[in-house]
Amino acid sequence: MEPRLLVNNYNENIIKLIQSSEGSERFERKLPLKKGQSIYLRNKLINKGFSNLHETRIITSIYFDTEDYLFARQNINGENLRVKPRVRYYNSDNKNSVLEFKLKQNYNSYKKIINNSILINPSNLNNLKFFEKFSCELLGLKLLPSSIVTYRRQYYKYKNIRLTIDDNLYVKKFLNRNFLNENLMQLNLEVIEFKYKKNFDNFFRKNFSYFFDCASRSHKCSKYIHSIIKTS
Repeated sequence: MEPRLLVNNYNENIIKLIQSSEGSERFERKLPLKKGQSIYLRNKLINKGFSNLHETRIITSIYFDTEDYLFARQNINGENLRVKPRVRYYNSDNKNSVLEFKLKQNYNSYKKIINNSILINPSNLNNLKFFEKFSCELLGLKLLPSSIVTYRRQYYKYKNIRLTIDDNLYVKKFLNRNFLNENLMQLNLEVIEFKYKKNFDNFFRKNFSYFFDCASRSHKCSKYIHSIIKTS
């Protein structure tokens, strides 16, 4: 599909968000696995020194995109500058939601978090209008709710490397931008992700890159893209 022409200042708006989020800069390396495979690798990583960072949580994310899924296409095409706006809450506490912008510039990832604490009910998209409007103002694009993703996340840490393990992944696309009260689809997918600062990359490659060789080839693994493609 040919890239859609961007509105004026779109890239500049992403750069501004990145500049205001520079403290969150990190490398992210994802290892996609089939359901059940993360248990084996988790035990190996614990043996390598990873320990629990804090309690396991259930994460729910509601993603926004343009009418023609610009953000999804940019992700699939591997464009060097891209964004994923989403509303997120934890452990079904939908009264304390946050608006997040996941940002990517070349190999660097950033996250801009805006606390809002507005009640979110995924079965009623009307109460997402505030987030939709706010995202539009920051990016200069008309956005709509696109999909919902929920999963369980475990948190670990070793030195300056954070490790998350995501399983029990369920997704649902908002068909015609309307959420249907149907069961979410479970994916045959688990994701192990390493997160660390750029200056720790040599240490990571020396000590942990073999996990990608022995388990599965490292490649992009966007839960958002799965939610769009698998439920279309």
